[in-house]
Amino acid sequence: GVAREAGLPAVGLVDAALAAAALEPVPPGAVQLELSLHRAVVTVLEHVGELRRVRYELLPQHGWLALQQAWIDMIGAAFVRKTRFDPLHEAAGEQRLWDGLPGWLAALQGSDSVTIEVPAAGTTLAVELARADFAAAAHGLYDAVVQVLQRARPAGGPLHVRVSHRWSGLPGFADRLGTLRDCELRPLPRGAAALGALAFEGVLRREPAQLTLVQRLPVPLAREHAAVVRAARVAHGDRPTHVVHRGRAWPLGSAPLFVGWAVPAGQRALTVEAGPGVSRTHCQLACDADGAWLEDRSTYGTLLNGERVGGRVALRAGDRLRLGNPGVELELVRVVDDDGAA
Repeated sequence: GVAREAGLPAVGLVDAALAAAALEPVPPGAVQLELSLHRAVVTVLEHVGELRRVRYELLPQHGWLALQQAWIDMIGAAFVRKTRFDPLHEAAGEQRLWDGLPGWLAALQGSDSVTIEVPAAGTTLAVELARADFAAAAHGLYDAVVQVLQRARPAGGPLHVRVSHRWSGLPGFADRLGTLRDCELRPLPRGAAALGALAFEGVLRREPAQLTLVQRLPVPLAREHAAVVRAARVAHGDRPTHVVHRGRAWPLGSAPLFVGWAVPAGQRALTVEAGPGVSRTHCQLACDADGAWLEDRSTYGTLLNGERVGGRVALRAGDRLRLGNPGVELELVRVVDDDGAA
């Protein structure tokens, strides 16, 4: 209705995240991340014969304005700390920071630091800020987005994240996503949603009287994702030897250790307390020549370092498992002899 009142002939409607991710063949499951003025949007996509939108989650107050404000506050605090001058004490000084911010962010894409100058009392004051300073200022916003991405991870597969051009240029954001296990990050070009809609114009075009929101498109499946390999080998020195629960350590070996609240008799078992989301035989842990492995056998999945996983996953010393909600906590550790040999 808005488009028609503005004189724009609307002939089709498509979910923006779906259109943006439709520019190239896709994996079986993907997550598209968009940044608007007032919020971030995480959209879960799935390929079942064609690409379709499964669900989405909005993060209000986590948009471009919130990020800009976090950086402006950080820059102002840096000037006060280093020069005793507060560039935010008057509207004109604050406006200078807002006007200069896009240029400083652009400079950080090719440099580790940027020098910010402001006029003050007939002179010019300057502070040098690193990309890490900008990343730290946005840490809380980044973490909130990462938590949603962790919940969106498909069971039994890696996390394929498609990010809009706004996200891909943010200082430290790609590094933050790089801390996620088995996460593939792919930046999308500017205007990806519009380009995707144009690529599927024939599918999207509708008669005005039949205008509906399109939530699936015939996007091909990427060949390299026809068979997904879940986990890579872990270096020998990082492999766990024991799992700890309530202060007691169970050794890991070639014989599987089954974890749950009612493991069948005859199985090597670590019995945990029953609770919401904890299965009778929830998962199993075992070692082989390639490392230590978790194999999920539960209904609702297992959390590994806060991420939901399914299938077979490689384990590292220091990993933490949580079964159910509020959950049973387990920790993977590596026990070594005095000479450093496991």
